[in-house]
Amino acid sequence: MGCDIHCYAERRIDQSGDWSPMIEPVVGDDGQRRWPAVYHDRNYDIFAILANVRNGRGFAGIQTGEEFNFISEPKGLPDDLCSEYRHSHGCETNEDGEPADGSPYLCFGDHSFSFLTLRELLSFDYDQIHVSYGVVDREEFDTFDDRRKFAEKYHGDSVNVQPQSWCGSVSGPTVAVLEETEYRAVKENDQFGEGINYQVRTAWQLTYAHVMRRFFEVVVCPMLSDAVRRGIPIEKALDQYRIVFGFDS
Repeated sequence: MGCDIHCYAERRIDQSGDWSPMIEPVVGDDGQRRWPAVYHDRNYDIFAILANVRNGRGFAGIQTGEEFNFISEPKGLPDDLCSEYRHSHGCETNEDGEPADGSPYLCFGDHSFSFLTLRELLSFDYDQIHVSYGVVDREEFDTFDDRRKFAEKYHGDSVNVQPQSWCGSVSGPTVAVLEETEYRAVKENDQFGEGINYQVRTAWQLTYAHVMRRFFEVVVCPMLSDAVRRGIPIEKALDQYRIVFGFDS
């Protein structure tokens, strides 16, 4: 089954040294108050970099690439987790799974709990290169291959060029999965069989920065902006902001 992340942001209060939620609770369309998550996209590559979760493996354990180097193994929830999150995560719930006492709802998932400060997030080496694997249909492969060749010719390499869509594996009575060299030979000699759904197993390279760009846009940049808005020097903010997260599967 799939795996999802539940990621929340905290800010340390200067006067007391306690942590507090970075974002106030919101009221959903159903009237339920919730602590808003700062990130909830399902991206196994990001999960791998953050906490070695689903690292190089997708649904049903299918290999989706080389293993990523990661920022940290899961560390558990912090001992000084802000009281608001701690109460919501551990409080008694009603039959709908919501806090029985009316507290804002929050869920860290059920495994691989961890936390990372801004300093940990920003000091990691995102210039590393990762190799991803996937299976694409023949039309998608032809387009991807053309884009890859163009990048190599005019930019010197094809790093961060990837297919628009792919899967980990595909099978069926009319499906033929070919390696790149096999597909090129079939195409060159026009040996495509009638009624066969040709798929190509391929690979591509991505920088860690490319993989994490969405996470930085919606998590890291807003944390830095919050610090600037509050007049907190960036060097100080590196240890005063953090994400706390967990996963379900």
